[in-house]
Amino acid sequence: MGFKAALNFRYSNTHENRFWNNLVSALNKEFADSDEQVVLIGNLLAEGREIDALLIKEDALVVIDFKDYGGELTISENEPWTISGTIINSSRKNPFVQLSDNKYALLDALKKKLPNGYENWINLGHINALVLFHQPIQYDVANIQYDLSHPASKWFNISDLENISQTLMEVTSRETNIRGERVDILLKALGCIDLFDAV
Repeated sequence: MGFKAALNFRYSNTHENRFWNNLVSALNKEFADSDEQVVLIGNLLAEGREIDALLIKEDALVVIDFKDYGGELTISENEPWTISGTIINSSRKNPFVQLSDNKYALLDALKKKLPNGYENWINLGHINALVLFHQPIQYDVANIQYDLSHPASKWFNISDLENISQTLMEVTSRETNIRGERVDILLKALGCIDLFDAV
């Protein structure tokens, strides 16, 4: 039990590699002595999409995207996001759309690769997503229910590194039960089992 982390391959940016190390350190402090099995995979590919990180815990799968910003955050489902007046991803999709694409790419990949019967222990429709900011942000997460549609607000999360452990403790799905050998089944389906010597 406890916490394990592995990089599928190194990130192409120095700040992402540093942030990965900080994230691993923060989660290790929180989950190292936990009775729960918690696994973090960095730089994962799913259906051609690069996912910054995926957290597997007994009651949730969480797709994580790193953002190197900090400040006062304003979000929307379809409009640009801003942080202290600066547009995030100004030439690309906003973080909600980007993470939605990543979530559904992971869902499609797992549907193809998980063995028959997986529906008995995981509802892939309940995959969560999380935008994780490198720097401190000012955003009341209770506002997600107003800033996004009701269905999206159920699976979409926002945090910064300072609050990541608390945020991940809050994320849950009663239709997800990833215990024991099921972690290895997921890792095998993701092509990551060799990163871990049998979790």
